[in-house]
Amino acid sequence: MTYYDAVKSAFGCFPLDPPRDLVVGDYVRITWGGKVHHRGSLAKLLGIEIEFDEHASDIEYMSNSVSKAELGGSAPLGAEAKISFSSTPGLYLKGSRRVRRARNLDAVFGALSRAQVDWSFRNRIVIETHFVDGAELYCSGGTRADLKATYGPNGAVVSIDAGAALEHRHLLHMPNVTGTIAFSPVRLVFGFALPASARDPAGYAVREMDVNDPDEYEPGVTEDVR
Repeated sequence: MTYYDAVKSAFGCFPLDPPRDLVVGDYVRITWGGKVHHRGSLAKLLGIEIEFDEHASDIEYMSNSVSKAELGGSAPLGAEAKISFSSTPGLYLKGSRRVRRARNLDAVFGALSRAQVDWSFRNRIVIETHFVDGAELYCSGGTRADLKATYGPNGAVVSIDAGAALEHRHLLHMPNVTGTIAFSPVRLVFGFALPASARDPAGYAVREMDVNDPDEYEPGVTEDVR
């Protein structure tokens, strides 16, 4: 659970373990242990476009429980810094990260409430994704550890030395990761949640889910999933 705990701590979202394809507008089931079962796509189910805002950057990202202390050095040899993990779960990420969040949710949920489709009340709709491309991740489940990073003249990370921490299994190293690593889902409640209207005859209410609430997870999924 080292990766799961580190990603949850870093983003406050539901981790996707292992990282893989998951996009805004997909719907999933989430069972105990954080296992995610992909059920389908609202874009395909409803025949509509899911609009989203996107922020992308090449980053060196550290969660709140991870800190960096400069050790000195100068170009062209490069500066050095010590990256320290505390006694709570933490994540260090080097590479490209893209965050997407849905923006036309009212139209999407309204279309779903009116559609004649087979819909499970246990489905959860993905409204935000954290996608990495060729990223390098160091994850801690809550054990103190240090690594050393070397930076080039332009400030970019040239190399990372985490030999001791990896040897003692204080860190999980995941090189060259591509895929969605975290997401935010919402629960949709139909019919009785709001007064019916001509625009949305079924009525619906939306609640963003809390990754730290054990009641958000269902016991299991018995039918076929992919």
